[in-house]
Amino acid sequence: MTSLIGKLGFVHRELWRRDWLYRVSLLAGPAPIVGIIIAGTVWWVSSSLPASRVAPTLPPWATQISKPEIWGTGNQPQAVAPAHPLPAVGTDGMFVGATQGWQAVINAVHIDPLLEIKIEPTPLTGFTVEGPGIDMDRVLAMRPAEPMYVAKGLAYLAIRTAGVHAFSLRLERPAGRAADCVAGLGFAGRKIYSEVSPNLVNDVSRTFDPAHFDLQPGLYRIEWIFGCWHDRVEVGPGQMKLLIQHPDEQSLQPARADEIIRPLHPKP
Repeated sequence: MTSLIGKLGFVHRELWRRDWLYRVSLLAGPAPIVGIIIAGTVWWVSSSLPASRVAPTLPPWATQISKPEIWGTGNQPQAVAPAHPLPAVGTDGMFVGATQGWQAVINAVHIDPLLEIKIEPTPLTGFTVEGPGIDMDRVLAMRPAEPMYVAKGLAYLAIRTAGVHAFSLRLERPAGRAADCVAGLGFAGRKIYSEVSPNLVNDVSRTFDPAHFDLQPGLYRIEWIFGCWHDRVEVGPGQMKLLIQHPDEQSLQPARADEIIRPLHPKP
């Protein structure tokens, strides 16, 4: 119910900003009731249709064929083969030819009143990120020209132990002004989910349903998207983290730094 109210509030704000006739109707009498009913009906119909697909733009070293399938988030493990074998380990204990962290890009995004998102394919800028996730302050510091944008993290996940692993995202927003946030996770060329959470405010923490995979040792492509905005302008604070449950663990934990890697010298 809270999600429904939040989305109707988002629709109302967009109609108020875009449509002068809607603003006049809101002050004129019973017309706004009809408008709210119509907007709610449009949202309900659109939410029953297939979800929009967010296809992250991969750097050259991670280029792959886009697949329309979506991974399930049930308890049944899904078998996946690695994209590459594990690299050799050097004398420093690190993978040869690789370093820790994400390759990140920022792309302009357009979001309509029904929370359908469209990410522009051309990156505005690029940078690297260490650790399991990204903070909105880091994204805002890049200062791209567009008012609304998302960050996308791209990397290989180094799986060292065979067995069932679970992946999820945790979205956190400490106290601050209300914001709409999008968080998405992709693994091995397919989307796990991409969801918009509207009107988040005051110490919100959300952990998405995990997806379970039966994996063998090797490298697996993994990517996320993240962004928060208010009145169509990007805002903070906020944080998004990749969570992993390894075969020998009982709960989801933030991904370890040494299992998120990217090539030292990406191919041109």
